[in-house]
Amino acid sequence: VPQPRPTDRTWGVFAPLYSCRPSGRLGPTVSDLDRLGALSHGPGGRVVATLPVLATYLSDPYDPSPYAPISQRYWNELYIDVEATPELAASDRARALLDDPDVRRAAAELAGAELFDHRRAYALVRPVLDELAATCLGAPAASRGGFDAWVQRRPEVRRYAAFRAATDRTGTGWHAWGVGPGRLPFDAAGSPEAGTHLWAQWTMDRQLDAVAASLAERDQRLYLDLPVGTSGDGFDTWSDHDLYAWGTGAGAPPDDFFGAGQNWGFPPVNPLVSRAQGHRQFAANLRHHLDAARILRLDHVMGLRRLYWVPDGMPATEGVYVRYPATELFADDRSVVVARIN
Repeated sequence: VPQPRPTDRTWGVFAPLYSCRPSGRLGPTVSDLDRLGALSHGPGGRVVATLPVLATYLSDPYDPSPYAPISQRYWNELYIDVEATPELAASDRARALLDDPDVRRAAAELAGAELFDHRRAYALVRPVLDELAATCLGAPAASRGGFDAWVQRRPEVRRYAAFRAATDRTGTGWHAWGVGPGRLPFDAAGSPEAGTHLWAQWTMDRQLDAVAASLAERDQRLYLDLPVGTSGDGFDTWSDHDLYAWGTGAGAPPDDFFGAGQNWGFPPVNPLVSRAQGHRQFAANLRHHLDAARILRLDHVMGLRRLYWVPDGMPATEGVYVRYPATELFADDRSVVVARIN
């Protein structure tokens, strides 16, 4: 795909995935991004854009906002196209779920509703994901399509899967566990729930790569969105607790539209700790998205220079701007983008 120059002008389509009328039986999927590309290709559209597709809490706990993800480095399993998975042909139980009249009726109601019900959609999708993951993990290693090699290249995904398994079983975020950050209330690494989350991340990687490749064949680009923060009860803040400025919330000062200011409710990254770590998390977040996307929007990109912090217990009018090492962060951004282009 030719790389854009500053003088290039182009256009495309934008849609939150949850707003798409689904092509799959259970609801919207990442495959709908390719469908949007096909629909816009004839008139000359070259970009397909969407909101963040990162993991969010969709059961208990529940926070579906794409801008308060569980992690900035792991995908939302809700959007897996289950009918495009190779595991479906080998899973009688998953196919039975898809064909169940009650499931099909609920999916049709969901597709026809005026507003998207994330909790209900996840309740339909999750049992099918569990069956597909069990089919994959129960097969001989040679029949898993590269799953084991993928996990070996991404060892941190095992920790993420164990964390998600613990939230699945407890129905709470990590602050309620009473064991402190970086620790689990029980050994969840080998649980079926952890297996589902491992398989789901691998599958989302495969499907997003397939979407990006299909778009590229039509000279189109996938445009993803990286939120400025992450849930205070999520994986990132649990696994790298010291990176965050606890006792404050990121937000925005008062303006003509929000006279009281805004507190978005998640802890901001501490720029001094980020610098001491070589800004490794920021780089990892970029690499994660740029593995699939040819265009990446950085939510509140001004946050690379300064971010508004609101102390806990104070109104958002009483916040303060904190400076970030923009030169260092922009240099890291360029190095990752050049690596992706080359």
